[in-house]
Amino acid sequence: MTEYVQVIRGNLIQLLIEDPREYVRELIVDHFSIEDATPGELTYMVKKTQDQANCVRLAIYKRLAREHISFDKFSESDRISLLINGLNDHDAKVIDACRIYLVQ
Repeated sequence: MTEYVQVIRGNLIQLLIEDPREYVRELIVDHFSIEDATPGELTYMVKKTQDQANCVRLAIYKRLAREHISFDKFSESDRISLLINGLNDHDAKVIDACRIYLVQ
C-alpha cells in the first residue's frame, strides 16, 4: 500500500470516528476497503457497532455479511464486541443483520 493510500485511509478512519453527520459515517462504512484493512482499522470499524446512529450500526453488519468478511479476521476482543453489540442492540434490524453475518 502506498503512502498516499495510507494517508487517505487514515483520513477516512478519522472521519468515521469524528464526523457528526451520520450519513458520512455510513458512507465510509459502505465504501471503506475492509479486505485489506489493518487490525487497527478493523477495530475502529468494530467500535462503530456502538455508534449512536442506527443506520451506521446496521451498515457495519450488512457490509460484513455482504462482503463475507471472515469472523476470524478480527481480534478476539473485536469478535466479542461484534457479538455483544450486535445481539444486544436496541434496533431489531441491527440484531437481524448481526445474526445474518454470524451464520453465513
